[in-house]
Amino acid sequence: MRYVPGNAQHIGSREEQEDSFGFSSLEDSGFVRHGGFVGAVADGMGGLGHGREASQAALRAFLRGYGRKQETESIPDALERSVREANEAVVRAGRDGGAGITAGSALGSTLVAAALKDRSLYWISVGDSALYLWRNRRLTQLTCPHTFARVLRRRAAVGEISREEALQHPDREALTSYLGEPTVPEVDRNRRGFHLKQGDQIVLCTDGIFKTLSIEQMQAAMGDSPQRSSEALVERTLAAGAPHQDNLTVVAIATECEPGDGEPAGERTGEEIALQISATRGVRKRRRVLLLALSGVLLAAVALRGLRDWRSPAAATHLGVDATPLAAPHNRSQAALLRASQTAPHTDLTAAPHRGEQAAAQAAPRPSVRTAPVTAPLAAGSRSTTSDPQGASAPGRTAASATSRVPGGKTSMQQQPGVATKMPQHGQPF
Repeated sequence: MRYVPGNAQHIGSREEQEDSFGFSSLEDSGFVRHGGFVGAVADGMGGLGHGREASQAALRAFLRGYGRKQETESIPDALERSVREANEAVVRAGRDGGAGITAGSALGSTLVAAALKDRSLYWISVGDSALYLWRNRRLTQLTCPHTFARVLRRRAAVGEISREEALQHPDREALTSYLGEPTVPEVDRNRRGFHLKQGDQIVLCTDGIFKTLSIEQMQAAMGDSPQRSSEALVERTLAAGAPHQDNLTVVAIATECEPGDGEPAGERTGEEIALQISATRGVRKRRRVLLLALSGVLLAAVALRGLRDWRSPAAATHLGVDATPLAAPHNRSQAALLRASQTAPHTDLTAAPHRGEQAAAQAAPRPSVRTAPVTAPLAAGSRSTTSDPQGASAPGRTAASATSRVPGGKTSMQQQPGVATKMPQHGQPF
């Protein structure tokens, strides 16, 4: 199996590039045999401050963590562990300060990563940066965004709020999960490899792309190669001329099958993508319903047994307890389940106490398109092009939770003419 990566990035109309991206190494054939090839994108939360430093810390820690994968560790487990390490790095950078960061600052970043091994795709994401599959001239989003809009849709579905209220809520785009908290509320991932076909492209991008372009416009921009797809998506987004255009980052990866690759074991190859995704999520939902039903049956059985023992003095005597019935049965009220829209499984991702990393210096402006092949182990980072700020106000990314929402913002500037495209070298931030 041969992996062909491409990328493109632009600052948009913001004063700083807060997106970062990176790849694993293609030169280490031994690692590729068990770890595959990984591409990742992070989007720093400017509303919390120091978005560039947050995304760089997340990407560096994630790629270094995945680079330590052993043959005995599965790809899904390695991705999950690497996300924990990325979260610890963001928390640590804010806690320890340095490189212009005040100690005790709150930092945040999204992260989406794809691992390609043979003909299988594994992904993991936190936040709203997205992963798409390009197949048969169609783009299909595989990741589920962690935004407050999902909560609003659930509330509208059960009649708590109207559909109009859900669509017009001012916090629709606020994140409900991101890197930078002691624990990450939600992580979206797949544990079983998603089957890839010849000609497929995997596209990872920040919200600066898909919040400006419709899915139809994104599909129209896709090219035959990952590099052309990446460049065209950024160029078309800039051409839309959206006010206060956010940073833009696209990473695309294509797979080219070689003789002897074969089919991945245990994968179905004839199903439509949308049906495969919905079927997987349907199975998870049915399992949850079944577990709740079984729990209810067990509770009912326990309650019935208790009631029978209370009504039967003989049975109670046989069990060695006081056979005298109470004046009234002692009822225990079962705790009500919290609504799914208000809860999510938690993972303990408490940061380890050691020194934070220093953020790399920002590179010189790159006004024109440049490309380079992957020739060395790659580190994550960000790159930006700048000009004089105009002082216009632009909204920043915010975080939403059950207890608080963090407001934020940053200034914007005129759009830059160039699209930066380059494969980051080892130790160089991009």
